[in-house]
Amino acid sequence: MEELILLKIEEIIQDHTKLMHIALRQRAKFEGWLKFELAQHLEEYGFNELSVEYMYNKGKSADISFTKDNQRYFLELKTSNTNWVVKGIESKTRPITKNIDSIIDDGFKLQGCNGVGILVFILFPLPKGDRRWNQYLERVSNLLEISFQENKNYKIISYEYKETKCEILASAVKIQ
Repeated sequence: MEELILLKIEEIIQDHTKLMHIALRQRAKFEGWLKFELAQHLEEYGFNELSVEYMYNKGKSADISFTKDNQRYFLELKTSNTNWVVKGIESKTRPITKNIDSIIDDGFKLQGCNGVGILVFILFPLPKGDRRWNQYLERVSNLLEISFQENKNYKIISYEYKETKCEILASAVKIQ
């Protein structure tokens, strides 16, 4: 399931290069837009009972929820901007630590769901070839007691448009 979600996110990003450029060049979060794009892709793929902002566990809600093979899935989605220098992208001070804390909070939230929880997050923009993001994956991994494997539950997506060249980290990791 994680690989499928990553594939769909990559398709969405590649199919919307110009729109992504607006978000990237300003380091603007795009969670709301991505949530509906991903929901549409998953519904078209054939998942059942798909819903956004699905309520569960007395007041908690998942960004996206659906069923597959009689199993309920709950997705929490975050788009987290970085403050690293990337040519063609505005330099802004962004508290990446707070963004990572928010991802971790969503992971803890999913631990209490009655189904399969999948934490979906994007880190952007990343300078090409720069692996500083790894320290944040390690932090998420340690606190949520999960492991990351490239191309299984996270992927580095190359992005190029006009003068902007960067990478985007997409992750979809199952939470136990």
